[in-house]
Amino acid sequence: MKKMKRVLMISYYYPPLLDVGALRALGFSRYLPEYGWQPYVVSVKNPDPAYCLLGQEPCPEQVKIIYTRSLVNLARLNGLINGALCRLLGFLGCENIQNPADILFLPDIFVGWIPLSCWTAYRLIRRYGIEVIYVSAKPFSSTLTGLLLKRLTGKFLILDFRDPISLEAMEGDEPGESNRLYWKIIRKLEHLVVKQADWLLVTSRKTQEKYLSLYPFLKDRCSVIYNGFFDELLPKSQPSASSCRFSIIYTGNFYPTLPGSDIFFQGLQQVLAEGKIPRHKISFLYFGDNREWFQGMREKYGLYDVAWHCGHTSRRKALQHISDSSLFLLRSRGNMVSAKLYEALALGKPILSLDSTEEVSQLIRSYSSNFYLLFSGDGPAKVAEAIHHAYTRWEMGDWPAVPNPEYLEKFNKRQLTGQLAAILDKVS
Repeated sequence: MKKMKRVLMISYYYPPLLDVGALRALGFSRYLPEYGWQPYVVSVKNPDPAYCLLGQEPCPEQVKIIYTRSLVNLARLNGLINGALCRLLGFLGCENIQNPADILFLPDIFVGWIPLSCWTAYRLIRRYGIEVIYVSAKPFSSTLTGLLLKRLTGKFLILDFRDPISLEAMEGDEPGESNRLYWKIIRKLEHLVVKQADWLLVTSRKTQEKYLSLYPFLKDRCSVIYNGFFDELLPKSQPSASSCRFSIIYTGNFYPTLPGSDIFFQGLQQVLAEGKIPRHKISFLYFGDNREWFQGMREKYGLYDVAWHCGHTSRRKALQHISDSSLFLLRSRGNMVSAKLYEALALGKPILSLDSTEEVSQLIRSYSSNFYLLFSGDGPAKVAEAIHHAYTRWEMGDWPAVPNPEYLEKFNKRQLTGQLAAILDKVS
C-alpha cells in the first residue's frame, strides 16, 4: 500500500463551528485522503462566541484534528470600543464613521490564536514529517501563522483566500476616513504574506485577475478552485409538498451596509401595491442575523404579513429550507461568488440574482434552467417585474427545478479537492 503524504491544514473555521467559512477546509480535508494525502488540521478550541456560530457538526473520521486555544478573544472588546468611539465621534459631528477602533486590533480580532496555533503546528510538522502547509483565510491573522511556519521549517506554503483580504482586492468597498490607515497596513501585510507564499488559491476568476494585477509576481503561482457544494449536506428527501404560498428565501448575510440593500424590499412592496400578487399568496423568508435591520425593512415597506425573520440555522437545515422554497434570492458582493449560489445550483433551485457580476451571471446562465438576473443599477421596478413573472409561472405550474448533471459532476467538493491534490502532488 502506497504511503500517504502529509499536509498540515490551518483553519480557524472548522467543525464544530457552523460558519460558512468552515466548509472549504472541511471539504478539502474530507476528500484529500482519497487522493493520497493525510490532512492534519489545526483549529481553534475556544472560538470567539461573539463572532462565531457554535454548533455540533461532526468531523470526518479520517482527518487528524488538533484544537488549540486562543489566548484572548477580542470581538466583544472590539465592538465595545468601536461603539464608544462612534458615539464620541458622532457627538463631535463626525458622521458615518465605521469601526474606528480596528487599528487597535491588527491584523484582526483573531490575533490571540497565533501563538498556540503556531507552536502546535510547528510540533506537528517536526513530529510527522509534514510536507506542505495549507492556510485557510480569513481570518487574515492565520496567514501570519503560516508565514512564521514557513520561515521556521522551509515547508511549501499554500494560502487559500476564501475571500479577498485587502479592499483593493475586494473592489466595491471604500474605506471611511477613520479606517484608511488600517486598510493601508492590511494591504502592506497582504503584500508581505503573498510574496512569501509559494502558492495562492482564490475562489473566483475575477479575484484571481485582481490579485494578479496587484501582485504580478503571482503569475505562475495563483490558481482558482471554486467553492462548489458539499454532497453530504444536500437534502436526501424530495422538497416538501407544494405550498399554497410562493416563497422566496434568502440565507446568510444580506450585506445591509452595501448600496442597494433596499432594492428587493422596494420591489416586493411595489408588486404587492400594484395588486399583481395577493399578499396571502407570497412570503419572504430570511434566515440570518441582522434581526433589527430586517425588522426595520419589514416595517418601512409594510411587509409585516409577508416578510419573516427566521433567525440563524445550521447549514444542513438551511439547505432543506432552500429546497422547500419556490425561489432562491442571491446578492453578490464585489469579486466574490457566494457559496450559497453553488448550493442553490446543486439543488436546481430557481434563482433571482441581484447585483449580478459577470462571473455570477455566467455560472447561472450555464447551469440553471430557471433564473432572473438583475444587475447593479436595476431598480425596484425590475425586481417587481421579476417577482411577478416568477409568481405567474409558479402559479401555472411552469416552474422547473432540476439540477444540471454537468454541474453536479464538475462542482462537487470531491472533484474540486482533486484540483488541490494536483497542486500538492506537483510541489511535494
